Amino acid sequence: VYVSQLDFKSNTMISHPPFLTEKVDIILGTEIMYEIDITEQLVKTINMYLNKSGHFYGISATYRKGVSTFIEGMKKNGFVVQTELPGNTEGLFNDGDEMIFFHCYRS
Repeated sequence: VYVSQLDFKSNTMISHPPFLTEKVDIILGTEIMYEIDITEQLVKTINMYLNKSGHFYGISATYRKGVSTFIEGMKKNGFVVQTELPGNTEGLFNDGDEMIFFHCYRS
């Protein structure tokens, strides 16, 4: 298990640590869909780092403008996108925002 910050604006994979020059099995992301402008770069980054059988799991507030654009972009890149709106999140989030969970994988 390794945690790394990824640069959505980069067109190349990071070279350190060396094992991240290979594609990964799982990418986790929280609150990364905050602007429409960044969703294309986010989709590109997930597509670049995730191996063919890999999974992306993410969570975002539903009011974020980039959520629907992200879903469309992932589908256009051959991903199955499963979303879930949890029924009761009381006590999980301090600000009371409704959250959406994502599970994306290639079909």
